[in-house]
Amino acid sequence: MPPQIARKSRARGAAAPTPTPSPAGWTALVTGGSGFLGRHLVDALLADGRYGAVRVFDVRPSDDARVTSVVGDLRDPASIGGAVVGCDVVFHCATASPAAESAANRGLMTAVNVGGTANVIDAVVQASVPRLVFTSSASVVFDG
Repeated sequence: MPPQIARKSRARGAAAPTPTPSPAGWTALVTGGSGFLGRHLVDALLADGRYGAVRVFDVRPSDDARVTSVVGDLRDPASIGGAVVGCDVVFHCATASPAAESAANRGLMTAVNVGGTANVIDAVVQASVPRLVFTSSASVVFDG
């Protein structure tokens, strides 16, 4: 049985439960997998050897033939909810683009970076995905 999502903080240095891979390997979802950080993470996951399947969730399709591309919007709970089903781990790397036109739109930045992250967390809990890894982005330290 896969480990449950930790509801309480672990003691500093305590190891997190590790999912047991199926014979085909773990299934990972990378939100923002078509972006700069996400593309590099996808490459690392595929090179690791433990991942039998990698899905990329992004607003634009992935051009990487090694992954399953899921086009969606983090602001749509059903969109991200369907993408996480069957995953062993979700890596949340997505953000609204830190480009000037997005950064100037505080509503978009908040909707994607705050609301979208809440949707990812809710989807992971609802689908009983055993592990969520959240990464931040440069857009949080600028005007976004």
